[in-house]
Amino acid sequence: MNAFFLTLLLWSQVVGPPGIADPPYPADAFRGGTLVALVEFHPESENRISLLHSEAPFEKPVREALSQWQFHSGSTSKSAIIVFNFRDFIVPMSRSIACSQPDWSLPVPNFVVDPIYPETTLRFAGAVTARLGISVQGKVQAVEIMKGIDEFNQSVTDALLQWKFKPALNKLGKPIDSEAYAVCIYRPLQTRQD
Repeated sequence: MNAFFLTLLLWSQVVGPPGIADPPYPADAFRGGTLVALVEFHPESENRISLLHSEAPFEKPVREALSQWQFHSGSTSKSAIIVFNFRDFIVPMSRSIACSQPDWSLPVPNFVVDPIYPETTLRFAGAVTARLGISVQGKVQAVEIMKGIDEFNQSVTDALLQWKFKPALNKLGKPIDSEAYAVCIYRPLQTRQD
């Protein structure tokens, strides 16, 4: 087992998984999109949310969902990058993302791949949330499904392993292993009601 992944597993047992709320897929969304948020979790106050990359109409549901997220880390604050991938049932895409990096100690995505929509699940909706282990080269080297849907978990894992990040840097400006979170949201195939 990869040492970094082992560290993530141990960390999740000490800190505990976050309380996770899924954003709904906006009814007015014409197609899928990606949103990147920097979230500062504070145990005694509201989460502070900064959008580093966004696409309308996903901002409102993501902000509402993130306001409900909680990390179980005792009395310490924690900052995290969370990438939301709203998956449409149209052909999956891969794309570069232009994203600011206001906190160099955290990785930010610069390339994402949509998960494939399994053919047997075109009428399913839901979200898969994963913790990502990011290498010093910015590659996803570990995926831990934190909240999943059996029919989607493998497709999401396969896509996330293709994502690329600008790596996090230490105080000396050297790339370091880090983590980020991904939420892949699926919506069902819409059928016409005649």
